[in-house]
Amino acid sequence: MSFTYSIEASNTGAIAADDVTITDQLPPSLAFVSATEPCAFDTGTATVTCDAGTLDVDDRATVEITVTPLEIGTVTNTAVVTPDDQTPDDNRSTVNTDIAAAPVAPEPVPQPVVVTPVFTG
Repeated sequence: MSFTYSIEASNTGAIAADDVTITDQLPPSLAFVSATEPCAFDTGTATVTCDAGTLDVDDRATVEITVTPLEIGTVTNTAVVTPDDQTPDDNRSTVNTDIAAAPVAPEPVPQPVVVTPVFTG
């Protein structure tokens, strides 16, 4: 049972925004599945980082991050857009998602059967 966060960064300012990055550090209750280009996932920090480049005035960049919940309950996830600008309060977005059903266990990976012959003599 996976679901997808759709994150949009938009430039509502008067000048172009350079080096725009969308960052989402996933909470421990979520497992990363995939993300659209140009995103990268850091397994050590559980962070998805998306390079949106330059956003001209009224330009938008949208990325999608697909995750699988690991437990039942409310998941709070926050995405941040940088660089900070003159209105930094709108550079962060938090969403709460209620996970009501039990997470689906991952499929077991088949293990090879290893037989070691024993010689007696």
